[in-house]
Amino acid sequence: MFQRFISVRKCKGFTLVETLVAISIFTIVMGISISLFVNTHASSTRTKVSRMLYEETRIALERIAKEVRGGTIDYEEYWSWHREGTTDYGENYGEYAAEFFGVDTKAEVNRSSENIGQGRDAIVFISGSSSAHEQKELYLINSNGTKKTIIKKQDFSGEDRLVMMRMSGTDTDGDTISDSWVPMADYITTNFQKIQPDSIRITDLKFFIAPLKDPRKAFAEFENAVQIQPHVTILITAEPSASEVVGIRGKTPSITLQTTVSARAQNEVKSLK
Repeated sequence: MFQRFISVRKCKGFTLVETLVAISIFTIVMGISISLFVNTHASSTRTKVSRMLYEETRIALERIAKEVRGGTIDYEEYWSWHREGTTDYGENYGEYAAEFFGVDTKAEVNRSSENIGQGRDAIVFISGSSSAHEQKELYLINSNGTKKTIIKKQDFSGEDRLVMMRMSGTDTDGDTISDSWVPMADYITTNFQKIQPDSIRITDLKFFIAPLKDPRKAFAEFENAVQIQPHVTILITAEPSASEVVGIRGKTPSITLQTTVSARAQNEVKSLK
């Protein structure tokens, strides 16, 4: 019994200082490990989100480009908004073309008139504006003049999304030219529909229109600024949506993509008889 007591007394344990040092080292090691894990996870998440951002923005850009290739610039619509002061899409169809004939209404136009294309140098859809090429909305029309497409960005719960609306034309006066425009069936209730996923938000969207006159109506004008195939330069800037940036440290990723697309419609889109 006595010998057993002596052996226990001779056993050495950790002192308070040694225990504190061990705890401190363990805490430092764990802190470094956790920090490395968090930073690695944040970096991986950022890379994943950046890749998603690029892919989704590129797809959105190509979606717009596809619409441009399927038709041409709707000069009538730009004229209606910027010069006629319209408050709705599809109004005043034919008024732009009538300007090239020097008449006030399309009803008075005779396409065999000797006045065709003469003295209309000032006809652009934004007169005297140095930024006329830059537009916030894109107006397109198909080669048959029977379908309009409008593309822009629109707010959804505090974040802008890329949206589109299609309109169909109806010939109400029997002259084979559409003159009344209404949203197509899928767009009657909501007008504009999203054409991108909610994983990204559009922070900037610009369309650079060229030329500023319809070259198939300004056919008597031969300056280089007019006699080119209609084309659109699309500039789109996007960021991940708020729900996608959880866990990302630092500045929110952003991307800007740009492309120039020529319209493939070769014929004149008739808007006057």
